[in-house]
Amino acid sequence: MLPWRKLRRVGLHFCPNCDHFWTEESLWCQVCENMFRKQTLKSQTLECGPLKYLIDWPPHTRLGRTWSLYLRLLKYNRNPRAWEYLAHVFLAAASDHPEPDESTVFIPAPSHVLRDHAYYFAEALARHSGGQFAPSVFRLLDSNPQKEKNSRQRKERAFEQIRAVPAANTLIFVDDVVSTGSTSKAAHQCLGQPSNFQIWALAHRRLSCDAVRALI
Repeated sequence: MLPWRKLRRVGLHFCPNCDHFWTEESLWCQVCENMFRKQTLKSQTLECGPLKYLIDWPPHTRLGRTWSLYLRLLKYNRNPRAWEYLAHVFLAAASDHPEPDESTVFIPAPSHVLRDHAYYFAEALARHSGGQFAPSVFRLLDSNPQKEKNSRQRKERAFEQIRAVPAANTLIFVDDVVSTGSTSKAAHQCLGQPSNFQIWALAHRRLSCDAVRALI
């Protein structure tokens, strides 16, 4: 057995920022976790509504590589406790914004699997803010491989509303990473383009110049 696999069996991993061992639920070592908690909430406006996010993910930088590794750890570990921690950090950073309440509905970004990172994140945000959790949007299966699609087809998302959304003052669509905004736009259209629609994400991944040109 490889040495790093032996370490994982006893609960030791490498911090994505400094390569020290960690055992924290956050997936950081203790020192880097204390630094991560100082993240502030950022915002911008997308076509379908306001976006709030915690991590600014720039391309082709050392910081960008750290965020890339961290997001991969979150996805592949499928650890709900890590998303519980991130929900706490996100809501603490949002303390200067209007607080969600029982009239706020959190809708996770749909996936091909029943529960994934966006599901865990939205569920934790709803639970710790007193809002409602409503996994109401389903991703339709697509048999065409991504490599066979042109740039316009890659931006399109096929969603279907599978259950009614509870009455709400605010609908918050939750995803782990937002880049082009195509997923949130498709969900917004699927839900009937409500005017009280917001997007909350752990990270906003800025596109490189080549990636932007590919979308034009």
